[in-house]
Amino acid sequence: MATKSFLSWHKNISFIIAFLFLTSCASLQDHVKTKHEGPQIEEKEVELPNPYDPATNEPVIKDSTLVSRKAPKLGVILGGGGVLTYAQIGVLRELDRQKIPVHSIAGIEWGALVGGAYAKSGRSHEVEWQMLKLPFKKFTESGFFSSGQQSISVNEMSDFLSGLFGNERLENAKVPFSCPYIHIGKGTTRLSSRGFFKNVMKACWPHPPHFRVDAVAANLMGVQKAVTQLRKAGAEVILYVDVLQDNLLMDQNLRKKRPYDALMWLEVREQVQNLRMLGINEVMSLPLSGGSLTSYDSMRSLVRMGQLKSRGFIENMAKRYGY
Repeated sequence: MATKSFLSWHKNISFIIAFLFLTSCASLQDHVKTKHEGPQIEEKEVELPNPYDPATNEPVIKDSTLVSRKAPKLGVILGGGGVLTYAQIGVLRELDRQKIPVHSIAGIEWGALVGGAYAKSGRSHEVEWQMLKLPFKKFTESGFFSSGQQSISVNEMSDFLSGLFGNERLENAKVPFSCPYIHIGKGTTRLSSRGFFKNVMKACWPHPPHFRVDAVAANLMGVQKAVTQLRKAGAEVILYVDVLQDNLLMDQNLRKKRPYDALMWLEVREQVQNLRMLGINEVMSLPLSGGSLTSYDSMRSLVRMGQLKSRGFIENMAKRYGY
């Protein structure tokens, strides 16, 4: 009887030892596996911070609900500046090169012509090709009673505008577009975002010293209207491309010949210093090596300079906003 109890006790002890051995092996296996694979960390979605404007120390995007993983929608305003605005074509090329999409665009004076050409197709290389077809000799042809720079009617550019825009309408543009102008006869300022491109340009493009103006003219002070329209279209960050601040506006002879025009352009240049107060987040000023409003023989080189001079600015902007 004692032998039987001993055997039963021995059997139970063996079972307990075997159970403990198997349990320790499983624990060791889990430990080795965990050590090999590394710690398992739960992934959490991280909300990107709203970038701050270094000049005002305020959020770039006023509506915090717009902050997301996606980069903010970029609205671009191409400021006026006569032929100097050809450098803005280079800026658009650089934005394309760095794969920064333009959500919506506005243009002032000759900037409206560049912006409209870009909005129609959404392709910067096509803008350059088309804009270099401008018959600039119309501004410099010397007649019997004139010499050098002369002002013309915008209607003399009808063939160029038809070739550039055809019968395309702003409503069908690849990129939403608008431009401000002044109706002199009615004494009102307006902003076009509808209609045929070629007709809208006859209101938004012409301005001295290149054009004689009658009923309508480009609104050089229409930045606020452009900002409002871009915000309405959904732009979250607005970039203004300035070609006036660091460049010669008119050569000395033209300033003497057209003093009132020269005074007006100087006042416009002063406005650029206060653009951030109008709700603009980024101001890019392009120094263009002595170019002026009437540098007709430098159009192609202005495009190249615009792309090169804007490259560093756009790279930094891309980092700030996550493009």
